Amino acid sequence: MNTEFALLLGGALVLGALLSWAQQRAYARTVRRMADQYSGQPVALVSGRGKGFVRGAIVVLAVDERSRRVVAAQAMKGSTVFARFRPHADLLGPLSSATARAHSALMNKALQEAQKQYKQLSSKPLSQKTA
Repeated sequence: MNTEFALLLGGALVLGALLSWAQQRAYARTVRRMADQYSGQPVALVSGRGKGFVRGAIVVLAVDERSRRVVAAQAMKGSTVFARFRPHADLLGPLSSATARAHSALMNKALQEAQKQYKQLSSKPLSQKTA
């Protein structure tokens, strides 16, 4: 194996790692922004991921705990590290029927995971939610 190929391969791996790190930071930024926006309100923040062989989808939902309605939704879907979170007003409404409003199978999986996370969160006593 010659040195140029090894350097090129190493550079590609480092670039991929940096782009993946940037995408993870975008997820953290989105969650933090939504948490700040609904701080002090009876709103639960949940997320879910639908992963395919090549493509994927991630949703972050703000769910009103009194009405169990999605009041804000951000979704990232795509096949590259350049995918970004975007608001999805079509996902707003009752959490129980959110999967019916999904545009793809991967988005459906992500919404199912978010619903499952909300059920686990809402079944905890209040003292455990604030800990």
